[in-house]
Amino acid sequence: MTGDGESHAWVEIYDGVRWHGFDPTNNVPVEDSHIKISHGRDYRDCSINRGVFTGQAAQRQSILVEVTENGGASV
Repeated sequence: MTGDGESHAWVEIYDGVRWHGFDPTNNVPVEDSHIKISHGRDYRDCSINRGVFTGQAAQRQSILVEVTENGGASV
């Protein structure tokens, strides 16, 4: 899939009964392989980076997500 190992956004639509996620980058429904690290109304609500650099600056970001099976227990 495009975006594997990278972050990208998907949309969620409420049909009056339940939420449905859709990943337009890959043209697929959101499944268990999608991991949500942020939730909001738009990019400003979900921005992982915030701030302003002046002069010479550099930034590096790393996110580690570990997925484990919980044996069906509610979390």
